Amino acid sequence: MGLNWLPSTQGSTADEALAQVRRALPAKASLGADEEGFADVARRVRAEYMEMPGLSLTRDQAQCLWGIDAPLCNRLLDHLVASGFLARTSHATYVRIGR
Repeated sequence: MGLNWLPSTQGSTADEALAQVRRALPAKASLGADEEGFADVARRVRAEYMEMPGLSLTRDQAQCLWGIDAPLCNRLLDHLVASGFLARTSHATYVRIGR
């Protein structure tokens, strides 16, 4: 089960949760070599996947949701896949393993 990425006219719990994520993450984070900053964003992303079972995002959706640049988003998703926390599906979405 994934979240519907289409905008909703009705305020759902998922919509409210995504709005909270946007407010919590730094605006247009571009951390590059800043390992502490990278670890902080990775912790926040892990927490969001834990709090929203069924979250399924493409790279573009993740980049937009978390307000991060493409290189950081790629590095982050690759790291979370390599660590066994996320998996990339055949539909090019990222989901949490072991829900």
